[in-house]
Amino acid sequence: MRAGHVDLLRAMLVENLSPLVNSLREFVLTSRILSAVGEEREDEDDMANPPRKPVLLLVVVLVAIVLVLSAVSLSTTHTYTLTWHDAEPDTLVATSNVSVTSRLDYIVFPATPTSSPHPPLAHIPVLPEWCIDAHFALGHTCAPGYFGNELTRGMDRFDMVWTWVNSSDARLQDAMMQARREEGFVLAEEKEPTEDKLYRDHDELRHSFRSVLKHFRAHANSFTLFTSDFPLSHSDAYLQDIVDAYSDASRPDENDADAEDEVDAEFEDGNRRTLSRRVDTLEDTELRLGLKPAWLNPDARDWVDGDVELGLQFQSEVFEGFKGLTMASIYLNDDFYIMADLIPADFYTRAMGPVLRLEPALLIAPSPDPARIIPAGEWGPLFASNALLCARFGWRGRPYAQHVPKALSRTLLAEVAEMWPAEMRRTRAHRFRGMGLGAWGEGGDAYSVFLGVHLGVERWRESLLWSFVVGRIGGDDGQWGEAERESAWAAVGGVDGEAEVRVLLTRRRSTDVGRVKGVMRKAGYAWSERTHYVFSSEDGYPYTFPHLGGAKEEENWPQFSGKHLGRELCVLKLACFVGGSASDVFKRIAFEEAVACGDCIIHALRAQSGEYGLAAFLPPPNRTVVVENATYTQQQVMIPRLPLQREDDFGLVRVLGARGGGVVNVRAWTLRLLERYRFVIGDSGTAFVMIQQPSDVTKHLFGWMARDWWLSLVCVNDDIMKDPARSDALIRQWEAARWPAPAAWER
Repeated sequence: MRAGHVDLLRAMLVENLSPLVNSLREFVLTSRILSAVGEEREDEDDMANPPRKPVLLLVVVLVAIVLVLSAVSLSTTHTYTLTWHDAEPDTLVATSNVSVTSRLDYIVFPATPTSSPHPPLAHIPVLPEWCIDAHFALGHTCAPGYFGNELTRGMDRFDMVWTWVNSSDARLQDAMMQARREEGFVLAEEKEPTEDKLYRDHDELRHSFRSVLKHFRAHANSFTLFTSDFPLSHSDAYLQDIVDAYSDASRPDENDADAEDEVDAEFEDGNRRTLSRRVDTLEDTELRLGLKPAWLNPDARDWVDGDVELGLQFQSEVFEGFKGLTMASIYLNDDFYIMADLIPADFYTRAMGPVLRLEPALLIAPSPDPARIIPAGEWGPLFASNALLCARFGWRGRPYAQHVPKALSRTLLAEVAEMWPAEMRRTRAHRFRGMGLGAWGEGGDAYSVFLGVHLGVERWRESLLWSFVVGRIGGDDGQWGEAERESAWAAVGGVDGEAEVRVLLTRRRSTDVGRVKGVMRKAGYAWSERTHYVFSSEDGYPYTFPHLGGAKEEENWPQFSGKHLGRELCVLKLACFVGGSASDVFKRIAFEEAVACGDCIIHALRAQSGEYGLAAFLPPPNRTVVVENATYTQQQVMIPRLPLQREDDFGLVRVLGARGGGVVNVRAWTLRLLERYRFVIGDSGTAFVMIQQPSDVTKHLFGWMARDWWLSLVCVNDDIMKDPARSDALIRQWEAARWPAPAAWER
């Protein structure tokens, strides 16, 4: 290193905090750290990188700590994010050697106050005004290219989001055991070996990343890894270990004579002392220690592969706080893999909404066997979350969401946080999953992914019933009398003078292959051969069928053709429409008599609508109401939605008045409400593979999975009980053979 450079860096290091930051920025020797993924990013100047000098590595560590502690653009959310884009082009970082790898797998950053949940995202209209009515009322797909240039940019690319726990990390293991002891969940000594799987790693995350790069790169906007972090005191040995590790990493290879000649030992020692002094000056700042994968390059400039960026986010207790760039994200666990080339139609399209993958034969019971309510693991949070859905939307079992990559709406996740704020806060306070008291006791975890999937389905059902009872039939001031009851009865096919109507299954064509292909083509999407749409929200509500949860898999989802036509679905009674106001009638059929009334009304109105569309549900085209609300904001008027709690007033003027003011066209507002929650259920080649011994790897991973063309999405679950070393070796062999190409961010 030139003497002038040494003097310059020494001078910068001993200056006050603000001059240091400014000076380092001037000389482009910084590693900028932004607050959250999705923040507006400025283009960097294209500057040539100077030769990398390992001796400067300590400077980079110091700069990273100082910059984050100076609160440069830190978010008020309790998170910290680092991406490749946040590193200046001239940031110099040396790759670690083996002896210090473990300490270079941590990042030190400041803790920030936990804020309230983010406000709900604005509704972004997708269907054009001239098309949306025909789409929902008649099932029309409009004209070729009808989406045109009216789309919001980024809707065809996805933020790929992984959650990851480095279960082999000693600090995490200690924290988990301490938390379990405090909560009374310590395992009996004889059962502890069964928990070994919690602490094993088979290099799944690295190859999960690779699988997406290989099979979905063109549609990936960014990669974000949600990872763990811990409190870190200034006296903690880890802090000094990290300083020492980077110092060791800065030393050149003993065989590199040229590099050895450039070592300035005095400057290196001075830098170490300066860094220690800087850390000492930050005693009043709470620090956190974040984990990162061992194979991730410590140089943040390498965290980009082609046009795909990678970022880390810490303290991300709940997914709804993620500030991504796209409206739909794809969520993965670290043991999820994409096995074949996929396209947006496999996950989400603007034409038909998100693709849900559900297990109709595996329902989360509303009244589970008490023996199954175990806080630890997945099923405790599932029961607790379905209990929340039952209390809000009606008592029923709901299908398990397949354990594979899934599309999640950031808008719906934000709505989850608004609808159940206390439960989400309580879950965030738990250090590990299942640390609450279970499904029915105070403290049960809320499973945000399960809630996010089912909230959209339940709000869709709620919107259909509200559209009919309140939007179409009820009076402007919410009245519900004899005239409204007779109109509602006639609309569902009831006959005057009769108290019941038998509702039969009729032909529907919403998910016919030819129709779906036409919708995709006209919307500008490729048709996917790997995902079959088995149910569309255009056909009502999928959980209303009596055979749901049955043993015959082929009959689990509704069939609107063939031998099923003419089957009696339910008997609707006139008494369902008795009530004192439109809001009261709506809440009765939607929540209190959810199956006998609400579900049966949906069946009846679908039949009245014909083979396509939902015309029988919708308000008249010319219906308008005048609402007075001088306090609404433009943000509110852009978000058509119903009240969050079932106890609220669902009356027409009350609902529309909360979202806007002036003259409101009821039908137009309702169409945008429906657009917000539409979805399809998809059937793809998926597999949940449990590995218990080496022969399972041979049988599944190297066996039938290698021959199954339709297999697209897989979870490989470690449940190894026999010969873990051999099983691990075989899993790694399979991963390396399937996805051998390393990503640019790998060491």
